[in-house]
Amino acid sequence: MTIRKQKVWAIIGQKGGDGKSTVAYALSYFLARKGSKTALIDVDRPQFSSVLLSKLWDLEASKKTDGPVKPKLSFDLLRCQNSRDIPRISEGYEAIVFDGAPHASVETLNICRTADCIVIPTRTYTINLKPAFDIAAELTANGIDKRKIIFLISQALSDSEVRDARETIAARGYRVASEDLRTYAAYGKAGNAGRSVLEVSFPTLRERAETIFTELANT
Repeated sequence: MTIRKQKVWAIIGQKGGDGKSTVAYALSYFLARKGSKTALIDVDRPQFSSVLLSKLWDLEASKKTDGPVKPKLSFDLLRCQNSRDIPRISEGYEAIVFDGAPHASVETLNICRTADCIVIPTRTYTINLKPAFDIAAELTANGIDKRKIIFLISQALSDSEVRDARETIAARGYRVASEDLRTYAAYGKAGNAGRSVLEVSFPTLRERAETIFTELANT
């Protein structure tokens, strides 16, 4: 698989529920808002979680009967049934974001080989961190540069949880994003409406999300 002339982000994980699709969706929104022609390629078969978010977005848009018309998604969301189609459907884009499957596979490895940045969202518990470390170790064992990998702590409930997880990740020699994506009701409500975490109404939560995705965009 060869994808060139674009910057590529792979959002991957070893298990579901760690915020992978939330991160991929928001990063795509962020890159498009900054002016890059962006494609979010959903290879999260069979659930296609990013596609579900876009359907929720369409549903909310269809309910709007007054005020300005809700704008279309600022990026293209492409559902990919076969990895052989990736080079073809990715043509013409400046930024490519992959929403990967929640498990390691040959396809995951091939996608990560094309990526400039590999993001592994993880919750703070050992049951989440261990599979995240396993997939990172598998990538590096197959020749992926460890410097391409960045962990993003998601769905944490407290500062102490985040601190402990940061120390654990750092002890393994991996980078971790400087901000974390906490569990806040506003983020969940945004997802229910097909919006990214960058589109919440609370300024402090938007600022937190802006910090995260600015860092990932520039990694």
